[in-house]
Amino acid sequence: MPAAVIAWIDALGFSWIREDERFKKAPFIADHANRIALNQMIFDRFTEKTADEWRAVYRAHPDCAGETMQTTQEALHHEQFQANGHIVPVDDPRVGHMDQLGPFAKMSETPAQIERPAPTPGQHTAEVLAETPRPAPQVVPRGTDPKQPLEGITVLECAGWLAAPFAAALLADLGATVIKVEPLHGDPYRRMPTNENMIRAFQGKENIGLNLKNEEGLKIFYELVKRADVVMHNYRPGVPE
Repeated sequence: MPAAVIAWIDALGFSWIREDERFKKAPFIADHANRIALNQMIFDRFTEKTADEWRAVYRAHPDCAGETMQTTQEALHHEQFQANGHIVPVDDPRVGHMDQLGPFAKMSETPAQIERPAPTPGQHTAEVLAETPRPAPQVVPRGTDPKQPLEGITVLECAGWLAAPFAAALLADLGATVIKVEPLHGDPYRRMPTNENMIRAFQGKENIGLNLKNEEGLKIFYELVKRADVVMHNYRPGVPE
């Protein structure tokens, strides 16, 4: 993403490239030789410090991310995973104590909570069948069957890049109306039209460009919120509030 690359270049001490005709448009450098040359200089720059030293540099520049996690086990014990609640301790009667990955998405109405080990097959069948069924939401006209499972559900997607937009594309596959809110210049991922993952993440949606930092853009956005059943986002902490 261009803004992230600019922050990263500054953290590396490469701010000078913005004055160099060969590199100033990074990360969108048209000339292949210039791209290779800049990559090599950045590679050489990284050899000047250890991984721990670079980690300290990144932490001094909060818009950059650089953490050493080469295995799943290293990720499980990483302090940021633990601080974000992504690690959940579970005592399993079959295998003993485990530290396992927790939920990565926060849902306001139906929060995921991992409080016990996985059940054995059939353990809760009788309990579930004895429950009174909850009424289904009336999203299609009475007397008609939906053609797809999520027909009649409107999802407002405020997300960029890949993971969350791909999730919303799956909801669109299931029949939901997904409205993707993008900045006026579009999701930065649109600049990679030859990337098949980008195409998949945009499939099946309606799109609108809004400036959420001004009153007019927010007014339109709030009208969309009133019509939506679900609002999903992948903004940084503090932005949604």
